Amino acid sequence: MPISCQAASSAMHNRMHSYVFFLVVSIVGAFVTASAYMIALQVSLPPTDLAYGQSLWKIWDDPFVRAVAGPVAFLSGLVASPLLYFCLRRRRLSVALPIVFVSVLATVTLLTALSPLAGWFGSYVALVVSCIVCSRIRAISFDRSNRPT
Repeated sequence: MPISCQAASSAMHNRMHSYVFFLVVSIVGAFVTASAYMIALQVSLPPTDLAYGQSLWKIWDDPFVRAVAGPVAFLSGLVASPLLYFCLRRRRLSVALPIVFVSVLATVTLLTALSPLAGWFGSYVALVVSCIVCSRIRAISFDRSNRPT
């Protein structure tokens, strides 16, 4: 197994995760969510729009998008990191992170089709709700000492 895969596997199975780990995960997740938001906006454009059919790379290449979406995604990741840390630090991330990411991405994708503002603000609501759900479920570490007998 390559070293990077071993490191990722080890990070997903540790009992306690550092704040820096959650900071990186939340910033990456914020940029993934921003990309999903832009794709959902792109799909909702009429074919007569000049931006219709552009690739994700072309969208991120737009100076206006970089000037607005980049800082918003970065700040959203910074704001989300304490929430992720306190809710998920003792959780099994191989269970908790997919729940958080899928719920946020699904919310952004579905609500943006209805209203761009609903998709944007709905992503924050989905993040908070999914973190609370994950903090309440028994998604603890793989260590057998934590399992009920």
